[in-house]
Amino acid sequence: MQTELPLFPLSVFLLPGEKSQIHIFESRYKQLLADCERNHASFGIPFILNNVLSEYGSVVKVIDELASHPDGSSDIEIQCTDIFKIKSYYQQMGEKLYPGGNVILLETESSQPVSENLMSELGKFLQKSNQELTPDMLSIDLDAYGAGRIIPLNGLEKIKLVKAKNPQTKEKILLNKLKILNQLQKQYKSVERNIFLN
Repeated sequence: MQTELPLFPLSVFLLPGEKSQIHIFESRYKQLLADCERNHASFGIPFILNNVLSEYGSVVKVIDELASHPDGSSDIEIQCTDIFKIKSYYQQMGEKLYPGGNVILLETESSQPVSENLMSELGKFLQKSNQELTPDMLSIDLDAYGAGRIIPLNGLEKIKLVKAKNPQTKEKILLNKLKILNQLQKQYKSVERNIFLN
């Protein structure tokens, strides 16, 4: 589905359901935030890396204003609702100060739960990293995007996950990342133990 969105380029890429906090201080983005709050609207965050705009981004909604500062800046909490691909980008959305664009919303529904193998690797990672476990983390219905919210993926890895054509490819991406993380944790423990013994 194609739609027009106000855009706020950042070096942040969120998967559906994922939350983050951002600081709003530029006049154009203060205007964007005010417009979105007034219209109960969402905005898009196109992912940028090394000042290069990606064609992918996250549609987000504001879920909380965490702080307002005397200079007019604010801290907000956002949550991703959809993923998009940019069809056209413009520096100003009509008469507004902020950018906008026409985007295509991508299908992100994944009804296929991850395999036992991935759940096992995820369990090892969570146990070794001492993360507080919540029921949704090891749910039998956990899908690739759910797992991607738990595993510390960078923006490029998340985009790779989004671009994967089928659940098997998505799972392979996640499994490879978990194996690397689990191996790093193992090596860290080994170094820590050797230091202690010396």
